[in-house]
Amino acid sequence: MTTIDVSRSLARTVLIPARCVGGGVGIQATYLDALRACGLTALVVTDAQTGRELLGRVGGLLLPGGPDVDPERYGASRHPATVSEPGLDELEFGLLEQALRDDRPVMAICRGLQVLNVALGGTLVQDLPSQRPSATVHVGHMAPAGHPVDAWHPVRLDPCSRVGRVLGDELDVTSYHHQAVAALAPGLVATGWSPDGLVEAVEAVDRGFVLGVQFHPERMADLGRERLFTAFADAIETTSGARAGARAGAGARAGAA
Repeated sequence: MTTIDVSRSLARTVLIPARCVGGGVGIQATYLDALRACGLTALVVTDAQTGRELLGRVGGLLLPGGPDVDPERYGASRHPATVSEPGLDELEFGLLEQALRDDRPVMAICRGLQVLNVALGGTLVQDLPSQRPSATVHVGHMAPAGHPVDAWHPVRLDPCSRVGRVLGDELDVTSYHHQAVAALAPGLVATGWSPDGLVEAVEAVDRGFVLGVQFHPERMADLGRERLFTAFADAIETTSGARAGARAGAGARAGAA
């Protein structure tokens, strides 16, 4: 886990659950670069207890790409292509539950969108090539050096949605996933679709900033990446400011009493 001085303000810090990266534990640099570009700092955690303690201090939660969600969590038998990490599921589902309860901004990317959907009661297609083949290429490949090589395809966005207002009604996106939303969870609305009809973006109903995308904006080094992460940063600033104001008001009332 990244070591920081938790006594300082963490209002513009984002909590990210760690991944296995390059033989160690951490997070891909593309996420860190995207957050840094819009003035946010990343705090990478590996265990649930530390994550729970720090989530109450930070500005938001980012759920990045990663391995498959355990199909037991949505009542399905395991497909041979499914590779899950129960410990990571336990960490992320717990942090997401806490973030939603505390109304902290959440950005969910690729696997993160799938975690969000399952956590709220949805299900997943476990393997697109075998269960839902399509002319649209969603699954990239791994280069010999171990770096992901994305597929690209267009995505249509609801222009009235949060993501549509940020990115416009259509754009080409990076794609590197073999699973996808099957049944959309209650409490989520689909706001983006690939040409073959797969859900590519979701937003929470009657909540603050809770947004998931199936593509990888952190690897889109253009205005699309900047706009989406800036929207996340703006939501963090707004909610952090509101919480600070509420605490100040409560303190003033207590002092007056």
